[in-house]
Amino acid sequence: MHAERTPDDPLSSLAERDPTIARVAETSLRMMAGAVSPSTLRAARALAEGSPSYPWEDVVGLVLRDATDPSALVQRGLEAQRDWLARGGAEPIAPTRRRRTLKTRAKGALAALLVRGVFYLVIAVLFAVLLVLLRYRFPWLDIYAIGEQVREAVLSVLR
Repeated sequence: MHAERTPDDPLSSLAERDPTIARVAETSLRMMAGAVSPSTLRAARALAEGSPSYPWEDVVGLVLRDATDPSALVQRGLEAQRDWLARGGAEPIAPTRRRRTLKTRAKGALAALLVRGVFYLVIAVLFAVLLVLLRYRFPWLDIYAIGEQVREAVLSVLR
């Protein structure tokens, strides 16, 4: 068995020496482990945003007020620590996906219609140029008769 450490022991952790460090460390553990409820998180954000300097004592008190299972907290904290090490100490990359507003969706739909319209216009112009070139190359070819046959075929399919 290990002998009980005293706060004056040089091998004791900072949290064992100072209760403020212990409270801040537990708050950080809860935050890193994702064990802070959404309502507490909103309240802490409101505190932080409404103050010119960071109100750490109020935030720590607010976070520590929530009851939590110590063993589950340690497990989640160790998982977060493992993931942090696996990322090489980097912060997790937050998803940058933003909600598309009606305005941006409308712009996208208009752009898609415009692109399709231009594409089909180019195809129609190329087809007309091809027919005119065929008419000059083969004067005996009746391009209007070909158009009439295509029209009749389309109409017969639609009926």
